[in-house]
Amino acid sequence: MTGALSGSNGGRRRAGARGLMEYPKIAARPRATTGRMQQDRNKVSVVNARGNVKKLNGWKRVGVVLSVLWMPVGLLMGSSEAIDNATWLIGATLESCLKADGSDWAKCNATYGKAWPGAVAQSHHWLWGIAGAIIPVVICWLLAWALVAIVRWVIAGGFKSS
Repeated sequence: MTGALSGSNGGRRRAGARGLMEYPKIAARPRATTGRMQQDRNKVSVVNARGNVKKLNGWKRVGVVLSVLWMPVGLLMGSSEAIDNATWLIGATLESCLKADGSDWAKCNATYGKAWPGAVAQSHHWLWGIAGAIIPVVICWLLAWALVAIVRWVIAGGFKSS
């Protein structure tokens, strides 16, 4: 019976040309998805560095959803704030024009209308919008990570006095 599995030991020994050979015992790795997580296919998943799919727990899913919902809000708020600052600066110019020229509204308004697009373009409002979208998300994730790390550290014993 050369090359065939022998015995009732689950195929751990094999009869070969050099006699019985032992296969190395490989510890079974527990499956990452068991029970309820395996049945629920609507959960958000993340692929880790090894290419394995890892299901996110409830708090992480909430964080991902809030991060995605914040992105357009932060983009619009940051962009709007930069445009408002540029408008305020040009408005100050309009106000000084009205004080200097008396009440020649048409001339000052024409100057304001020509200066406003350039001021908005120079305000880099899209960069401020992107910063308003990304920076708060990064800060919140770092704070959440720090909070979880501190809570786990305290539960593990914190400062152990000798």
